[in-house]
Amino acid sequence: MPSWKQCLEHSEAGNVFHVALSASFHPERDKKFLYTDSYYETEIHYFYAKSRFPQPPNVLIAADLFGYGRVCGRYSYNYEGTGVLKNDKLALIGKSFSALVSRTLSGYCTFFIARPSAIVGFGLLGKKLFTEDEIEYFPVPGADKDHFYMMVSQQFPQAEELRQILNEGIARLKKSGRLQAILDGYYKQME
Repeated sequence: MPSWKQCLEHSEAGNVFHVALSASFHPERDKKFLYTDSYYETEIHYFYAKSRFPQPPNVLIAADLFGYGRVCGRYSYNYEGTGVLKNDKLALIGKSFSALVSRTLSGYCTFFIARPSAIVGFGLLGKKLFTEDEIEYFPVPGADKDHFYMMVSQQFPQAEELRQILNEGIARLKKSGRLQAILDGYYKQME
């Protein structure tokens, strides 16, 4: 499976992929892609090493995170869709979630930002990234839900038509309740 960065590059060019899935909104991407309607949403959390904070840190607003030290995220990921974080304020260094966990446990990162659904998903695949004794996490205060879309390459000749087809499919899935049933199936596994 290609990295997210490669997926974006190939999708933007429109010669390997025409659509990138599960993308959050960012103004720079909006110049290169056509966004479909949102088809799911998540929440972002901050994760920290319990060895560093035996008691949870006092984080009342997102900006408080930076007062404790380096806040890390995944390389080429977008964290701006939630309205409280700026990509250029984060150390976007982790090429994988396991790298972010390692850097947080080693003290290089005070916190890392992630969506628990992604972290839990690795556990469902038998690749648990940490134990409850190592890492704790809480929602980023004040963060809006992060909406996710499919992005269609503007280089694809039928980009607008493809976006319309995808939006019609998303609307049908929502109206029938099938989309929520699919999402609920995943949410139940993550409990």
